[in-house]
Amino acid sequence: MLKNIPFKELKIRNCNKNDYPFIYRLTKRNMEDYVRKFWGGWNATIFKDNFKIQNIRVIEYKKKKIGFYDVEKKDKYLYVHNVQITKSLQRKRVGNYIMLLIEKKASKQGLKKIELSVFNSSPAKKFYLFLGYKVSDNKKHSSLMQKTVK
Repeated sequence: MLKNIPFKELKIRNCNKNDYPFIYRLTKRNMEDYVRKFWGGWNATIFKDNFKIQNIRVIEYKKKKIGFYDVEKKDKYLYVHNVQITKSLQRKRVGNYIMLLIEKKASKQGLKKIELSVFNSSPAKKFYLFLGYKVSDNKKHSSLMQKTVK
């Protein structure tokens, strides 16, 4: 397996309706244990109701879907709803690269801040702390995190 993905070989594209099954399965596979533990169970209807195709970008590597991210512009900041990478390609720096793209997007739009929520027990929290995000609000099972961008 690759130590790091050659980023020039990643393709980022807009989501289309045919991507829904992939996005649903990947999110469920990566997040169902947390959702079950903290919210009582996975709910396909809630997932579908929150699926905003216009906010989602699909990540491909060698013509294969490997992940996606879901980002929305709020008043004065960019909110990251979701970043999901196929388990076999996690810890290959894809997440770092995607977060850098998101920071560049915020900067280009004149936004000074990025926000996201993360489960406190998720390894993703350490990842975001490593990237310079700070906890701005701590809840029972999750944290709101923010980063100022240049």
